[in-house]
Amino acid sequence: MSYAKQIERWKKLVELAKIDLDKSAETYELMQRELVNAEQQLTALKEYLVEYGQMPTTRSHWMPAQLNGHIAFGEKVHQAIAAQEQAVIEQEEVIERAKQAWFEKRAHHKAMLKMLENTQKKYQSEQDRREQKMMDELAAQKFNR
Repeated sequence: MSYAKQIERWKKLVELAKIDLDKSAETYELMQRELVNAEQQLTALKEYLVEYGQMPTTRSHWMPAQLNGHIAFGEKVHQAIAAQEQAVIEQEEVIERAKQAWFEKRAHHKAMLKMLENTQKKYQSEQDRREQKMMDELAAQKFNR
């Protein structure tokens, strides 16, 4: 296969690797934004729980049913916080996998670029050698005349 065809194939492979790299980077960024949202939700839940926990001190007369309802709802908020903490942990794991995929895609793209550069250098070297050979032959022909 000629160097020109090899170069074109490597260019196409580099282009495809770049597309994969860009998609991977977009996924990684999206996962980071989702983590920020999950952390913000967790913070909001915790702040709400603090505010909610202070409510009984502001009201002096609670009926037993109201107090039980208040405590039950507080427990539900605690459960929501635990679930959100788990969601944050899972999102961090997803981000780590997305980050690793991005690193792999970046390494693949760099390898494809390197192969393209090497093929181009070989092609250029061959072209330079042919040109030098032609120049030598022309010089020899002039000298022989």
